[in-house]
Amino acid sequence: MKNILLFSSVALTLAACAPARTPANMSQTFKVRVQNVSTPATLATPGGPGAAVPVPLSPVVWAVHSAGNPIWTLGTKASAGLEGVAEDGSPMTLAGELKGKARSSGVASIPVGASAPGPLLPGDAYEFTLSAVPGDRLSFATMFVQSNDLFYDFSGAGLNLFGADGKPVSGDATAGVVLLDAGTEVNEQPGVGPAQKPRQPSDNFGPSENGVVHLVNDGYVYPAASSVIQVTVTPAQ
Repeated sequence: MKNILLFSSVALTLAACAPARTPANMSQTFKVRVQNVSTPATLATPGGPGAAVPVPLSPVVWAVHSAGNPIWTLGTKASAGLEGVAEDGSPMTLAGELKGKARSSGVASIPVGASAPGPLLPGDAYEFTLSAVPGDRLSFATMFVQSNDLFYDFSGAGLNLFGADGKPVSGDATAGVVLLDAGTEVNEQPGVGPAQKPRQPSDNFGPSENGVVHLVNDGYVYPAASSVIQVTVTPAQ
């Protein structure tokens, strides 16, 4: 399986209609939409084409920050909060950890059009708003639910919310999203493992890996991130 190339930061091409440059001391509001674009055939399993499964996503924990990614660092042990997201799709411990570590943070857990929190199923989306100033970045974590401890985020230090010209970014940011392994639980065949969220008898069920956060490289085949998740960033006019 190809390794995913990790960049130190992510940049978006500005749309032609993007707002003007934002002064360094003035905040800009953004709407972020995270959509599950998987289908019932997105993830192939050993049972053949008829046994393919969709890939639900967990509630999104997000953070706006100006320094390094406050959610994870390559080569270091995952926090208890990140472990909760990556293994069981549970957002609240990580949300608590981010208080004081990020300029702002939050959880998106209610799909658009729904009245209660729930997982993000194919075709559904979470939306949230945030405020940022030039120099700020966006990072997030959402579980690849057909796994033991995998999650999506922007690569490296996160998505630059402003371009080099000071203008807020606008558009599809999915190209910067990568699939990461929290290194907390031994991986099984995606979509069929008995210790994975859809099939395990209880949370925190599988054998511990005692590893570190890394790009997925376990010999299994995973769909491209863009086949599962789409992230769109829209600045308020």
